[in-house]
Amino acid sequence: MRGIGARDERGDHGAAAVEFALVLPILVLLVGGIIDFGFAFNAQVSLTHAAREGVRVEAIGTGDGAQTAEDAFFAPAVINGSVTASVTQDCDSHDAAQVTIEADYGFFFLSIIPFFPDELTLQGQAVMRCGG
Repeated sequence: MRGIGARDERGDHGAAAVEFALVLPILVLLVGGIIDFGFAFNAQVSLTHAAREGVRVEAIGTGDGAQTAEDAFFAPAVINGSVTASVTQDCDSHDAAQVTIEADYGFFFLSIIPFFPDELTLQGQAVMRCGG
C-alpha cells in the first residue's frame, strides 16, 4: 500500500542522464567562451602594456619605439602570426609620440561555432608627450 504523495518511479529511469546530455554541450561552450575571453583579455592587456613601453622609449628618444613594443610583448600561444608595431607619430615633427601594436588572436573553443570568427585583430595604442 502506498502513502499519500508517493510517486511511481518506474518511468523515471535514465531521465537525469538524458537531461545532462542535453545541457552538457551548452555548459561546455559557456565555460570555453569564458576561458577564450580570459585569454583574449590577457592578450589585449599585454598589447596595451607593450605599446606603453614603446611610446615611452620613443618619447624619451633612447631607441626605436616600435621594436621596443614588439620586444615587450610576450606573445601568448593564442596569437596567430606576427605582432606588428609602428610609430604613428614621432617626436621630430609632433609634440607627442604615438605607438600602435597589432596582433591576430585565434580562438580555441569558440572557433567550433560556425558563425563565430576564427580570429580577431587586437590593437594596443599609446600616446606620450615628447621629452617624458
